[in-house]
Amino acid sequence: MNHPSTPPRRANLHPLMLVAAVVFILFCGVGIASFMGWLPSSDNAGRPEQLVNPAAEQLATAPYSPPSAAVQSSQYAAGAGSINGVSTSGSGALGTSGASNDVIASPVVPASEPRKAAPVRDEALQRERERERARERAAERKHAATPVCDTCGIVESVNETKTRAAGSGVGAAGGAVVGGLLGRQVGDGRGRDLATIAGAIGGAVVGNQVEGNMKGTKKYDVTVRMHDGELRTFHTDSPVWRGGDQVKVVNGMLQSR
Repeated sequence: MNHPSTPPRRANLHPLMLVAAVVFILFCGVGIASFMGWLPSSDNAGRPEQLVNPAAEQLATAPYSPPSAAVQSSQYAAGAGSINGVSTSGSGALGTSGASNDVIASPVVPASEPRKAAPVRDEALQRERERERARERAAERKHAATPVCDTCGIVESVNETKTRAAGSGVGAAGGAVVGGLLGRQVGDGRGRDLATIAGAIGGAVVGNQVEGNMKGTKKYDVTVRMHDGELRTFHTDSPVWRGGDQVKVVNGMLQSR
């Protein structure tokens, strides 16, 4: 008697293994894209900066000052002014007034108080200028008395530079093994082979990238403004200096003053 043949049952794959394999393949894809430069980098993202015109800002914030008595008197002498809120301009204004009302308006003489206050202001400005000149001369004498240090300067900026180390192959090999094992758990037949190959390649790339970053080194470029105005750059392996530090150069190395 012939018994009907039953197909052999395939072993069910644990769902956690499927999730882990999918996550690892996605992680490998992101790592490949980052390594190849397909993803945008945060270092290249610029921020728009607002440009401010110093001259326009100064004009906008400058306080308004009324014209002095000398300016007013010159305007009246030139025939330009206002009488009872009506603008007049030279002979044209007088002629128009005479033609309409037959009355010639008398020129308005400004008060004498601003004229008396003008010499006082001039004297105060003169004294302020003299004090400013005295302060400048004192600063020049102090600067001349101070000895000049040709090897001294001030730290202007410190820039960090990262150097990625070359992979030794250990990270790539380890990543390829792990990626291949995870890819082997996805699908069956031809799909499983493709997933295994993709996992091995992605794991190798990610493993090499991780190894290079772990073994990378950091260096610091220190820009110093010397007292004679020269800009010099020094390289250090540790972040010792900050902007504004007083330093001096001894045998090509920076030392604190």
